[in-house]
Amino acid sequence: MNSLLHWQRTHPLVSICMKTKIYLLTEESGFFGQQMAPWESMDVARLRTQLEQSLDVEQVTYEDVACGRVQIREATVLHSSSQQPEYKAYIDDVLLYLHGLRNVLIPSIHMTRSHENKGYQELHRRLAGLPSLPSVYLAKRSAISEGQMRLPAVYKDLAGFGSGGVRLIETAAMLDQAARPDRVISLALLPRMIRRYIGNGIRRVMFNRRNLRPFGDYYKPLKRFVLQQFVPGATCDYKVLIFRNSAFVLRREVRDDDFRASGSGKFRFVEPSTDLLDYAKSVLDRFREPYLSLDIVQHGTTFHLLEFQGVHFGPYTVTKSPFHYELINGQWLKVSGEACLEDEVARAAKDFIGRNSSISNAA
Repeated sequence: MNSLLHWQRTHPLVSICMKTKIYLLTEESGFFGQQMAPWESMDVARLRTQLEQSLDVEQVTYEDVACGRVQIREATVLHSSSQQPEYKAYIDDVLLYLHGLRNVLIPSIHMTRSHENKGYQELHRRLAGLPSLPSVYLAKRSAISEGQMRLPAVYKDLAGFGSGGVRLIETAAMLDQAARPDRVISLALLPRMIRRYIGNGIRRVMFNRRNLRPFGDYYKPLKRFVLQQFVPGATCDYKVLIFRNSAFVLRREVRDDDFRASGSGKFRFVEPSTDLLDYAKSVLDRFREPYLSLDIVQHGTTFHLLEFQGVHFGPYTVTKSPFHYELINGQWLKVSGEACLEDEVARAAKDFIGRNSSISNAA
């Protein structure tokens, strides 16, 4: 048993006065993504003030952790991510390290891995036991034959927003074109590649190394992608941002002569059905996260989760909505007025920590 937890249990009066410790993880500049643009930080001062109402907050940077200036072990860490690929990879390394030190990450390590990675989203969804549209996640076009495909289907590149990298596939030839990797080879590496190609051939012939794959086949460029079942007849989808018991809903109409709603610019805030709100809440609970951004489509009476993000997602649906919904005593109640993103994040994080602390204390 954690010694601090044991001490708190044996000193209940002191425990009441103590605040749970949380580390607020930011970039070196204090950036915590995101506000309206990916390169626009949330108001960290406001976020921290809201958290400090019930938590003991220590603000540190990814660099502090990576360089060993700060040691965090078996604690709670609230973090964001980045849209800059190289820095995101750096953040992912730091978070995996913190996960290895048995810290509670908010969002979870799996949700962070799902950020800008539609392939891992499919695996993460499966881990959570969430039903979904039939889909495959592949790194090679050759891994799926024409007989295994149900066309039309929706092709997705791993990263991208606003429908970027998403297209409708109606024939095997269209998939061949979409999944074709970019063949970019540095001229500086060309002589080395030629030498290895020749050397590989000599080994196969002279030393009977028949298990050697052709050099060119092994090192040829690949392109990961997702192929998801197409939902016909949809005229819109719903962007739902849900923070524990608060839900914000934006209806997005499909583009003219297209099947995609994301990035169409044809948005409007609507009064959603209770079924839609309940579905969004069930997804949040299944993932066990404090907040999520969900892309949901309705087909008949069934809802399908197209995509999701749990970190560094666009907040338009929160910041521009004239109303939202609160789940109070099992009922969704409409609340008019503008909301603040930082307040919603802080409130959801505090509620999430409180719920998990109750579970831990009861264990």
